[in-house]
Amino acid sequence: MEFEFHTLDVFTAVPLGGNPLAVVLGAGGLDDERMQQVAREFNLSETVFVASHQPSLGDMIPVRIFTPRNELPFAGHPVIGTAVLLAELRHKDACPFETRLTLATKAGAVPLTVTRIGGAARAQLTAPRLAVSRDVGLADAAVAAAVGLARDQIGCRGHRPRVLEGTASILAIPVKDSPALARAAVEDAAWQPLRKATGSIGVYAYTALDTPHAWRMRFFAPDEGIAEDPATGLAAVAFPAQVLAFDKPGDGTLSLKLEQGIEMGRPSFIAVEVDVRSGAQSAVRVAGQAVRVTSGLMRLQSG
Repeated sequence: MEFEFHTLDVFTAVPLGGNPLAVVLGAGGLDDERMQQVAREFNLSETVFVASHQPSLGDMIPVRIFTPRNELPFAGHPVIGTAVLLAELRHKDACPFETRLTLATKAGAVPLTVTRIGGAARAQLTAPRLAVSRDVGLADAAVAAAVGLARDQIGCRGHRPRVLEGTASILAIPVKDSPALARAAVEDAAWQPLRKATGSIGVYAYTALDTPHAWRMRFFAPDEGIAEDPATGLAAVAFPAQVLAFDKPGDGTLSLKLEQGIEMGRPSFIAVEVDVRSGAQSAVRVAGQAVRVTSGLMRLQSG
């Protein structure tokens, strides 16, 4: 069996930045075990498998998302990258376009708009599920130990550690400043009790930048086979819940600028919009650019 694949760098306009992604096309004939094996072969933070059209889904395109260890119901950078790839494959190189498509993930339908007007294409998704920020009474000392920092380095502009519950749970940890964020690293012995207590798949450490509504992030998910992620759309979708919990913005559309992957040498830039109604989220949109890097055929034995 032969399968067409592409790799892209997502949340960047230039190759070798952002977060790498593999996308396997025509993957309807692969079972779950084989998809997991292929994801381990690519060994990227996520690999997407695009199945053939299914009449029951209408115009939606079915996709499956795997880390090297597990399947995810939804993740942002795989959805953004896959949408850019599928849109570009439908249009001539270098021609401008704007198109809409919907990916069917295990978390639900994800509508996207993809545009290319000179330079790298950009996709914007609408989150299939809104996250909540939950206070579980975590002690600063325990949180600090989990990311190898001192207790007084936990907290930023009034933000406190919370669990963000959306399509997956993540532990959001605000830290004092960018130097503290650069020193953060998951300490497994201290992290495992917090992971089990909160049900979190990873740590989303962040700090405020000088520009209004701008933040720098890092994401660690060692139990998912991801020592550190250069860009994490799943966490970006959930982050507005944290902002609303502590910053209390007024009603309207709030724009956030997130940067990630700086410490890894893979700068990533994520645009987030959150519609606020009566002090609560009513919709969240995440956008970013993506560029194709490699293409080829994967040859697998049948059975």
